[in-house]
Amino acid sequence: MQTTNVKAIVAPVAGIVGVVFVPLVGSIVALVFGYLAKREIDDSEGRQDGRSQAISAIVLGWIGLAIAVVFVAMFWSIFSDFESV
Repeated sequence: MQTTNVKAIVAPVAGIVGVVFVPLVGSIVALVFGYLAKREIDDSEGRQDGRSQAISAIVLGWIGLAIAVVFVAMFWSIFSDFESV
């Protein structure tokens, strides 16, 4: 009987939170838990399920990090203009 890896359940939730609410924190949690879950599932020799959830969390984590980088770049460009005035 296959059981779903708990980290594979937590990781996509953190990824969604990272994309929608808190890009940096949620995305890092999604990446860490996603990669850990994927490794545990691959090492379980078929006893654990949830690999697709782990992969979706990894994708969401990278998207959330990209959003965070864009926000930082936007704020950096906005606030760097104020210093030159």
